[in-house]
Amino acid sequence: MVNVNMVGRTWDSAPTVVTAGKIAEFSRATRATSPVHFDRDAAVAAGYKDVVAPLTFTISVAQEPEFKFMGDPESEVDFQHIVHGGEKFEYHRPVVAGDVLTSHYTVKSIVDKGKLYIIVGQAQIVDAENKPVLTTTSTLIQMKPKEAK
Repeated sequence: MVNVNMVGRTWDSAPTVVTAGKIAEFSRATRATSPVHFDRDAAVAAGYKDVVAPLTFTISVAQEPEFKFMGDPESEVDFQHIVHGGEKFEYHRPVVAGDVLTSHYTVKSIVDKGKLYIIVGQAQIVDAENKPVLTTTSTLIQMKPKEAK
């Protein structure tokens, strides 16, 4: 049973330093081919201050505190019965090499729908100056285990 009293609670990530090497590695893994992900001169010519990360680069930063919530014994989240229901991204600015990012994940709602719970959380990713970089809203669905007979 998911603990509905977790609504409003927040977990934080450790600061993550974005490097050109991490951006290049992620870009290769996701087959992003734009020179702005690999070549600083190309990125600067395109108007960025350094190489720019592909849009999905920040998901690991956003999910770190979300996993802290799900792993919190108080949450009573059951990994064996949970699936990802959806994700919404609102980008405030591009992520570039040199950024230091921190994510603050807040449980926005937990709704009991009979056979399942719908958990909505929001991660605010900010830079070293605490300025917004990305807001992501995720929906998790946890099926309730069948009662033993």
